[in-house]
Amino acid sequence: MYALSSIAWLVLGGFLEPVWLIALKKSDNFKNIPYAIVAVAVMIASPCCVAMAMDTIPMGIAYAVWTGMGAVFAICSSILLMKEKITRMTLMYAAMIMIGAIGLAALGGE
Repeated sequence: MYALSSIAWLVLGGFLEPVWLIALKKSDNFKNIPYAIVAVAVMIASPCCVAMAMDTIPMGIAYAVWTGMGAVFAICSSILLMKEKITRMTLMYAAMIMIGAIGLAALGGE
């Protein structure tokens, strides 16, 4: 099993993915400077979290889980914050991403 600190770093990195994406959208092509600064800062922080996670989690698994979490959290954020429509197919594919990420993480270094 992976170290709890590595898992925490990976989860934090995954949660940061939609943060920079939302800030980037709100920056209006970097015209809104405060949002642009947040976007760039979090764009740097998120992969740094993944780097910390790779202390005990293999690179391929860390990257797959991180991008999967980021994709699903981005979909959820767009629905909740941007009022975007969701279809059953979107939900199904997002669930498949999470199932794959959980499956990879559950392998625990096998």
